[in-house]
Amino acid sequence: MLKMIAVTAALFTFASATPAFADQPPANPAKPASSTGQKPQGACETIEAACRGAGFVEGDYQKGYGLWKDCIDPIMQGAKQPAKAIKPLPSVQPATVAACKQKNPKFGEQKPPAK
Repeated sequence: MLKMIAVTAALFTFASATPAFADQPPANPAKPASSTGQKPQGACETIEAACRGAGFVEGDYQKGYGLWKDCIDPIMQGAKQPAKAIKPLPSVQPATVAACKQKNPKFGEQKPPAK
């Protein structure tokens, strides 16, 4: 038994010291963001994703959790939510709002009601 442990230890030492084994990449390397097939989000997309993640749904403003009227518009305008909004606004960094405004000044502007 002692001889088997010594052989195993010697093999382990040899394998970890051999350059062929030492240069092997890890079994499950994390993929860099550029190789995952997903494009990086811009500031406006980050705000929209934060609202969706907080439970706001496009078109559900009459229910109090509309994506645009109850979340995106107030965040972009620095205003309070409508009184009937039932979900709290997600936390969005002011720098993200500023970057979105710079890229798309009309993003989050309340649209006039449809006639």
